[in-house]
Amino acid sequence: MKRFLMAAIAAAVLAISPAYAQGKHHRHTVRTTSCPATLGCGCNMAEHLGGIARFGYKVWRDLWVAKNWRSRGEAAHKGCVGCVVVLSRKGGGHVGIVKGYDANGNPIVHSYANRRLGWTTATYSAKRVLAYRHL
Repeated sequence: MKRFLMAAIAAAVLAISPAYAQGKHHRHTVRTTSCPATLGCGCNMAEHLGGIARFGYKVWRDLWVAKNWRSRGEAAHKGCVGCVVVLSRKGGGHVGIVKGYDANGNPIVHSYANRRLGWTTATYSAKRVLAYRHL
């Protein structure tokens, strides 16, 4: 009975946890609701890194488009950790922060996926990298 009770408590704690690991992805349920759904990663990245107070309104709005991050800050090189990475994606781009690299040299990126998933950490193919940037 005691084992059953402990297992039930552990299952309940895991079920209500706001962040949990799932395969190669790790997600947080914190969302920035002021960003449009179609420009989520760029807008949420701009908010995460300081928003209007850091970038000013015009630049902040330009950064909603993921590929516009290629012209921000200074160029960085593969191997940087904590830098911004701009990735290609069908229909546009994607932007995130490099947390590390896997054994094959692919970046492990923390980024905003969408309103349902929120912030996630996932490994992306190095072939998709358009730019690494230091801000």
